[in-house]
Amino acid sequence: MNGNKVRIKVKPKKDAEDSGVLKIKPKICSNTSNINLDYYIISSDFSPSLPLLEENFDVFDLLKQKSELNIESKIVFNLAKPSPMNPTFGDYHSSPSSVVSQKLADIISSFNIDNIQLLPSVIVDDDGATYESYYLVHIYNYIDCLDRTRSIIEIDNSTKSVAIKKMRLSSMTLNKIDLKKRLIFKLEEIPHLKIYHKSVVDAITSSEITGLKFYTVKDWYDGIQFDSFIKNKTIHTF
Repeated sequence: MNGNKVRIKVKPKKDAEDSGVLKIKPKICSNTSNINLDYYIISSDFSPSLPLLEENFDVFDLLKQKSELNIESKIVFNLAKPSPMNPTFGDYHSSPSSVVSQKLADIISSFNIDNIQLLPSVIVDDDGATYESYYLVHIYNYIDCLDRTRSIIEIDNSTKSVAIKKMRLSSMTLNKIDLKKRLIFKLEEIPHLKIYHKSVVDAITSSEITGLKFYTVKDWYDGIQFDSFIKNKTIHTF
């Protein structure tokens, strides 16, 4: 990236006359008695025609920042290889960062969640055709809430890397945080997982959003998305 950078804080339009979409009235649900049923991991549904996206290394390191980003132009994503012969473009694509459509961005934006930034993006297919009105979801809301006594954690002493095979969240930690501040977040311990509260999940799944799956934290284990694809499981598929 070069030149003078311009700060971009995207708030997708919610006015029906301006954006051509219905106004969204988010509903925030209270927690159940099991916090691990209140939260979900978001993933691609790995539909055969849904292309994955190549990671944009210009922003890969930037996404590790725990702050709003300064991006000077739209972020370009190409299709990962091999790409489907006849790709279809849905509301959710993984690079593995989350890249979402205007429709899905509007739903997320309607909750006015702090520390979430929607960065304008464009998808370019193998023929050079461009697909506009996509957004890279930059989540810089990190919460240290892993229940280490009930999670299965593997540590590689040689690389000091940490792998969480199965996780449980700490209700004691999360219940001390205002719900609006933990609707979407990343774990401090394993930031590549994006965690969504059921309030946001309910809004998304009631809107015929395509290209994604949600797994409750209680059901999630390392590799479930691939097992689900292979075995054709039906865990919150939309």
